[in-house]
Amino acid sequence: MVGFQFLKLRRFTVRAELFTEFKTGRVVPITTISGDEYAFVPAALPPSEGALDPKLWPLVTKATGEVLRLDGIGRTLPSPTLLLRPLQRREALRSSRIEGTVVSPEQLLLYEALDGFESEPKGRQEQDWLEVFAYYKALRAGFRIYRRDGARLDRETMKTLHRILMDTSPRGRDKRPGHFRGVQNHVVGEAGRFTPPPVADLDGCLVNLEEFLAGEHDPGGLLGQALVRAYVAHYQFEAIHPFEDGNGRVGRLLLALTTTAWLNLSKPWLYMSEFFDENRSQYIERLFRVSTHGEWSEWIEFCLEGTKQQAEAAIRTCDALWKVRAHYLATAGSMSPRMHQIITMLFSNPILSIPDIQRRCDVHYVTAKGDVDKLVEIGVLTEVGRSRPRAFAASELLRVAYIS
Repeated sequence: MVGFQFLKLRRFTVRAELFTEFKTGRVVPITTISGDEYAFVPAALPPSEGALDPKLWPLVTKATGEVLRLDGIGRTLPSPTLLLRPLQRREALRSSRIEGTVVSPEQLLLYEALDGFESEPKGRQEQDWLEVFAYYKALRAGFRIYRRDGARLDRETMKTLHRILMDTSPRGRDKRPGHFRGVQNHVVGEAGRFTPPPVADLDGCLVNLEEFLAGEHDPGGLLGQALVRAYVAHYQFEAIHPFEDGNGRVGRLLLALTTTAWLNLSKPWLYMSEFFDENRSQYIERLFRVSTHGEWSEWIEFCLEGTKQQAEAAIRTCDALWKVRAHYLATAGSMSPRMHQIITMLFSNPILSIPDIQRRCDVHYVTAKGDVDKLVEIGVLTEVGRSRPRAFAASELLRVAYIS
């Protein structure tokens, strides 16, 4: 599932005995270039009635309430990007980290501020930066597609997300971007070996998942609750593993879309990769044990606890960002309106360059440099790195939005 590494040219024996009588699907024999083994085909959604413990109701109510409280706060913001951009970049950083790509917020923001993504990456480090940016780009594109197409969450949306993600990624362009796999894939991780459905079963699994996403199988009760449905769909996508590569990231992109759509949020405020990354072993194990032991309740409970934590953290971040904004504006005082415009720009990216200000504020270089010098003097900006052009960061904003 998510967080597993693809296996190549190495023989492992599938431990079919791990799949108990309570497994949520079929274990089927397959023949690969490595020999005879087994694959897992998840049962059609929705899960059977009674799959979830009624004791989950209070947690469902609490988690849903926290997300809706976050949405209410977000609706009051004069500019949603104040909170939205940091949340989305943090999601890109953490989702990529689950897959083994570790990039610091400062590196990503500096590279983005200096238009590093306009050219081909020159080394491994730049490839990592572009890998994270690919997720950020696919995330934002996914929500544009969702708004444009009237909440269509289907196989075409999955393929579009995959295409954007893999086309942008320097390591994904040879992984058939935008196409479901035509070969058997194998994944392994801390929870054990897992082989997703054979290609012959893939279309049937995806048709059922698409129907579930469209609400054609709404069982009501706990399984009809928006968050529960979203986490059931997330498990199913990861169990199917429909692409040659990028399944973990596309699955988390789809999760952000479903929670936003089904909770009718004003903006996509909820992201789970940070929680999944901080609890990676449990995340992988809980997914795996849905397949092997039918532990739907344990999986949903884990996700709902994470939902509550992520919503509460986003609310704290919003409050802290608002205080930083007020402090910056008060510090700038009666300086020119353009100075206030630059401070507002920092909430889109807390690292900027003098040419960036020159272009976005439509002023001469000397004027833009003078503005930066003043912001450095009053403590809003500090120079970072030894880049060309020179780059400056709003350190307090960077800490609050991306590090704390």
